[in-house]
Amino acid sequence: MHGATDRGRSNLRQFQRRIGHIRVKTLLCAALSVMVLFAVAPSAMARSAHSATTASAATAQAQAAQASVTLAHVPVGEMSISFTQSTRTANTALNMTGMPPSTSAVALVVAGTCDAPGGIFWRGAVFTADPNGKVVNFRVKFSGVQGTSANSAVVIQTIAGNGETRDGYNLACGSIKSTRIGGPVTQASVTFGPVPGAQNGNVTGSATLAEDDSHALTVNVQTAALAPSSQHGVSINLGSCMWLS
Repeated sequence: MHGATDRGRSNLRQFQRRIGHIRVKTLLCAALSVMVLFAVAPSAMARSAHSATTASAATAQAQAAQASVTLAHVPVGEMSISFTQSTRTANTALNMTGMPPSTSAVALVVAGTCDAPGGIFWRGAVFTADPNGKVVNFRVKFSGVQGTSANSAVVIQTIAGNGETRDGYNLACGSIKSTRIGGPVTQASVTFGPVPGAQNGNVTGSATLAEDDSHALTVNVQTAALAPSSQHGVSINLGSCMWLS
């Protein structure tokens, strides 16, 4: 009994060291895979499979390590915006995690909401994520800005190249929330998340992983809101959803 439990704990420790996070990859029509859709939440916890009775010791041996995870949208991030009315200038600062590594994108201020993005108010500068999918404190100063509507949002849009085959796909979106209105400077913030108005832009799901004593790994994935009849793949990667490796 104790031997089976000890083996389960040992396998669990090895299991946790080997698996950093699991991602669902979108299989595009060009048969290329891009890891941009959604990933394991950092709070996912692993647990060992063990039993309190001798009768279930064989089960603990056969299924020595388990984990369950919640799949959530990536990339995510934040943007701060300050707009000076008198000079018609705007300053933005962008931070993102979970971007497709080493790919470029652009932030667009658009009319409408993330459920139904509309026309473009103004276009940001192109930025490139680092090899770990991060964008850190990317700052841009814009001149000649006419301001934005109260009902507007910012979308992060792909630029094809360097492994990204989609051009103009909305990866993430957030509504503009004013934090200070009036006076010489208007300040606002944006929190980026899913894009309900884009195909595969608001996918959710969960996954379970189980490894037995022979080191055979079984992965079961359940998802919702994928495009009908679309094909997707699953990969298990080192690192985390916030720091791709």
